[in-house]
Formats: sequence, structure tokens, C-alpha cells
Amino acid sequence: MPNIYLNKFIWLYISINLLQSAIGYYRQILVIMTNTTKNISKINDFVRHKNKLKLGEKRAQYRFLPAV
Repeated sequence: MPNIYLNKFIWLYISINLLQSAIGYYRQILVIMTNTTKNISKINDFVRHKNKLKLGEKRAQYRFLPAV
């Protein structure tokens, strides 16, 4: 009889460990995804800033063209 209970206890222990490891992996994946989205938004802001600078340079070039 005690053998059956021992078997159930072992299965319960294994399932709890698997559940904990799955939750840990899920949390790691969530952290990685949030970090990548933050980095992507930073890159987008940088690209927008560079494009604004380029537009400003073009405006400056056209503004100071000599009148023919």
C-alpha cells in the first residue's frame, strides 16, 4: 500500500517541478520580449531623429541658395 502513495508523491513532486520551470522560462521570455520592444522603440526614435536632421539640413541648403 505505501508504495502507491510514494508513487503519487513522486509524480506530484515531478509535476510541481516541471510547472515551476515552465513558469520560470515564461517569465524569462517575457523579460526578453519587453527588452526587445524597448530597444526597437529606441531605434525607431533614433531613426526619426536622424530623418528630422536630414530634413533640416536640406531646408538649410535650399534656404541659403543664391538668388539668380
